[in-house]
Order: sequence, then C-alpha cells, then structure tokens
Amino acid sequence: MTIRKLNHICLISPKRTIWSKTDRIKNVLEERSNLLKPWYSPNLSILTIVGLTPSNIEVSYIDEDFEEIDFNIHYDMVGISAMTQQVTRGYEIAKEFRRRGTYVAMGGIHASVLPDEVLKWVDTVIIGEAEDLWPQFLEDFKENREKRSYKQPEGKFVDLTKSPVPSYDFLKNKNYFKNPKYFYNLI
Repeated sequence: MTIRKLNHICLISPKRTIWSKTDRIKNVLEERSNLLKPWYSPNLSILTIVGLTPSNIEVSYIDEDFEEIDFNIHYDMVGISAMTQQVTRGYEIAKEFRRRGTYVAMGGIHASVLPDEVLKWVDTVIIGEAEDLWPQFLEDFKENREKRSYKQPEGKFVDLTKSPVPSYDFLKNKNYFKNPKYFYNLI
C-alpha cells in the first residue's frame, strides 16, 4: 500500500452573492448592506472540520469574502464548503485547482442535496455531517483508497454532542474582526 503525502490542506468558503437575481431587490440589499452583517460570520462547518483534522496536518483557511485565493500555492488537498448561492463559484475554484493537479473535495448543504451534480466538478463529495465522514476520508486519502462520495449509513446519525468545538482560535491571525463588514458591532 502506498501512503500519500497529506501535509497541507486548504479549506475554502467561496465568495457569497446577494440572494436575488432581480436587480431591484439586489440594489435594495446592496444599499442596505449594513443590515446584512449577520450574514458575514465564520463558516462553522469549516471551523468544525479544522477541529476534526489531525494536528500533524497544516490547515489553511480562505474565506473568499475577505481574501483572494492564490492558485499558485500548492496544497495536497483543497476542501470546499458551499451553500447553493456559493456553489457556482465553488465549481470555478474546484476546476482551477484540479487543472493544477490538486485533489478537491466538497461538502456543505448543496453537496448534500445534489451530490451527483457536485461530483461532476470535484474528486470527492462529502454528503451530510462531516463529524464521522471527514476523518475516514482523510485516512482513505492517505492510503490512496478514497471514494468518490462519503455518506452516513442509512439510519445512523451523528452524535453532535461528540462533535469538536469549532476552532474559533484558528481565526486569531485573521483580520475579519476588524473589518466593518464582518459581524455586527453590538457595542
């Protein structure tokens, strides 16, 4: 069995768009963007996945609402978490990293609802809660036996009381909290 190198993973939250294709509604939402600040909060799924990733693997996190992706950086794997309003951008990101030879996995609500669509763009899709699936996927990846999809067995549910605390400390070197677009300033 050949062991695959897994030293550095990049987890990405794709850029989000306003929830309307109607110009009039979109314009009103953009004009009142200060009311949308609760929308800009850390990606809880990604912070949970950080907590599920062994400490000997370096993890980078890019929230595309606040920073650009440097496609020239080499990662052993890229993981993307996307809601439906982010998935088109997520597919663009996946396409570019795969073009460069990087393995790409995707999870999130869109991947869980439409896994067959997502599989057209990525190497592996994580369907449902990652608490049990992510560690198994990482082990399979290292041993070169990863599957195209990972899904909780029918009738088995994740015990969320055993889920790791989201790794908010992972954000300590980010400037998100200084950005007026991020979070409501309740003080």
